Amino acid sequence: MKRMKYIKYMIGACALSFVLPLSAFCGDAATQSGGTGKQQPPFHKANVKKDAPELKPNIPEEYLPLIAEYDKYWKFVQEGNLDGAYEMERDEYKKVVTVREYKGLQELSKMPVSVKAVRALEVQKKDEKEVIVKGTMWLQSGQIDTLRVFYDNWVKEEHGWRHIREMKQYGDESKKNS
Repeated sequence: MKRMKYIKYMIGACALSFVLPLSAFCGDAATQSGGTGKQQPPFHKANVKKDAPELKPNIPEEYLPLIAEYDKYWKFVQEGNLDGAYEMERDEYKKVVTVREYKGLQELSKMPVSVKAVRALEVQKKDEKEVIVKGTMWLQSGQIDTLRVFYDNWVKEEHGWRHIREMKQYGDESKKNS
């Protein structure tokens, strides 16, 4: 009995795997042409840059100096100027991590992806000195383009706005996992 069900299941699966791909090529030419009489291919490659809704920045005027620093920081990262990016990190971070260690961490986390553009979309106030900037990052790897939304933390210090880079305690995490 079990074997019979299995055989029926396999026959059904084989039939579906053959019929479903064929059904993509079947259909009325009038519905595929959009009423123009000209037949279109069954698969339409979407133009993501054209078809996607545009993400427009909504930055309050009080945060325009922050956005200038944000743009400067990400330009340094984009161009590979790690000395410039390091100088824009918060003072607390620079007390713990040297510029040499910073460059090493950047190299370790480097992926075969290039940052083509970064744009701030909005600023959310976290507390009196700290904010979260919601932005988009245009990444490219080979022939693949990706637009990614991300969140970046910034803090107002005596020298102006500084980037907040997370400091992970790897030793503490390994103790939690054991």
